Amino acid sequence: MNPHKYEIRVYEGNEIRRVIRHESESFSPLEIKLADEGRFGMMFPWVPVLEHKTRLYVTMKEFGQDTVHQLDIFEKDNYIGSLKVKGYAYAIDKKGHLYFAEEEEFPRVVRYKKIEK
Repeated sequence: MNPHKYEIRVYEGNEIRRVIRHESESFSPLEIKLADEGRFGMMFPWVPVLEHKTRLYVTMKEFGQDTVHQLDIFEKDNYIGSLKVKGYAYAIDKKGHLYFAEEEEFPRVVRYKKIEK
């Protein structure tokens, strides 16, 4: 089993409509580690999936300070590429503009629009 493999399940009602699978070195599965005094700590992967028309955007959050995150992009359920991004994609509007939370100098929300060539 590859720990860097993830899948996205798309539901319609209670039924699975489709499953998208992809492998990414930026994806980290759930980690459970022993901490001090016999306690344990868990790190959950939080991977939001944003959809606009036939395109899916999946953000991989890497833990740590000054990290660069990865945005995986799928068109009609097929992987088309990845971008390294400073922020973390939280929302997408009707026009396909992505909204990222960035925290370089101070916390802020930044809107990006896609430009296709």
